[in-house]
Amino acid sequence: MQADHLDELQQLTAEYARYSRSAGGISSVLGGVLCLMSYLAGGLLPLTDLLRAVLLALPLVWLVSKQLMARYYYQAYGHVEERPDHSSLRSHYFCVAVTGLICAWLAVGNIIVAEPLGNAAWDWTRLGYVGIALAMPFVAWRYLRNPLDYIMGVFLLCQAAVVATGRSYPLIGIAMLFALYAVQSIIVGLRDHRRFLRLRARLDILMHAATMAK
Repeated sequence: MQADHLDELQQLTAEYARYSRSAGGISSVLGGVLCLMSYLAGGLLPLTDLLRAVLLALPLVWLVSKQLMARYYYQAYGHVEERPDHSSLRSHYFCVAVTGLICAWLAVGNIIVAEPLGNAAWDWTRLGYVGIALAMPFVAWRYLRNPLDYIMGVFLLCQAAVVATGRSYPLIGIAMLFALYAVQSIIVGLRDHRRFLRLRARLDILMHAATMAK
């Protein structure tokens, strides 16, 4: 019986730790919803100053809410860090490296055509584009730790960078692929949240039993 109890605790701890890294739950749902909003609003609505401000703010809104949900809701019993396997780490390193190379290329391309190296003037649109491009690898490294989070975060940041220049992704094009992944993120997030509710119920039972045993 003691061995069975320890095995259950180990399984519950491993499941609980998923919500520090690979399982997003409601934050994955929110990421998918915000991506769909960004995709549809950018493709269908005129790019007013208000819409530009909203699309620029969406990545920050999601990242902050994602961290708050993980810390204060999904890991309210205490922080337990998930140990990713080698395959997940290699995938994460690869995605971050590719993101870094592309963003560096885009940033350098904008820098060398601007003063004093080039003739283009520095303005808020160019500063915003370059700033988001330089920030994206760090965000991907620190906060986008599972594949769907990475895709949602990259799209929101890319849309923000494009919006900073006064444009947005059209409905027909590469953004359609991100919209499909956004739907997948919503579905996976709902599934992970249901798993968490079952996990939390079991943890509450165990904690109540431990309190009564004292």
